[in-house]
Amino acid sequence: MLPAGRLHDFPNGNDFAPNYLDMNDSNSRASDNALMVRYQRGDLGAYEELVQRHLPGVYTVAHYIEADPNLARDLTLRVFAELARRAGEFRDQSPFSTWLYRLAMSTPAGPSRATPGQSLERQHQEALAIVAALPDSQRTVFLLKQVASLQFAQIADIIGTDIEEVKERMRKALLGIQKVVQERRSSGEGSKRISEHQSQG
Repeated sequence: MLPAGRLHDFPNGNDFAPNYLDMNDSNSRASDNALMVRYQRGDLGAYEELVQRHLPGVYTVAHYIEADPNLARDLTLRVFAELARRAGEFRDQSPFSTWLYRLAMSTPAGPSRATPGQSLERQHQEALAIVAALPDSQRTVFLLKQVASLQFAQIADIIGTDIEEVKERMRKALLGIQKVVQERRSSGEGSKRISEHQSQG
């Protein structure tokens, strides 16, 4: 269960800057692993420290899975609840961040529901829609690389494939996003010309 008082650590509004430790810093990895081992031995303070470090990063990924901020918060809480429930499965031989994001990507999102009074900035909504439209295999790689800032080797370990396959999925994801953006721009320009023509008629 998430420690009391941690809700205030969620990013506010549309602040999606990854405000967390560099996942590729070997020192931070070692420290995370040490904290996780301490938590496995019953140190609840170690769990709180892990949440404090990684909650913003997990929330950022969750918000690309769930556009609604409340649903993203719910998903983030479920990820850390899973961390507590499955702590015994962690093995110190691999980086904690790899294990955590594997957990995050396998935690099911909640049912969609409308949230009265919640509105996202339009540009961000469009970005979420484009990413959400990607095939699952490509979206997972895109989120872990672009949002969680993981290395291709870490992503390959998380999803259980080789690095070349991860790079290929990333390439396809970027091409897919580029195609959708171009199509939307063309559609927008076409609509604008039609509107101008009708106003002159």
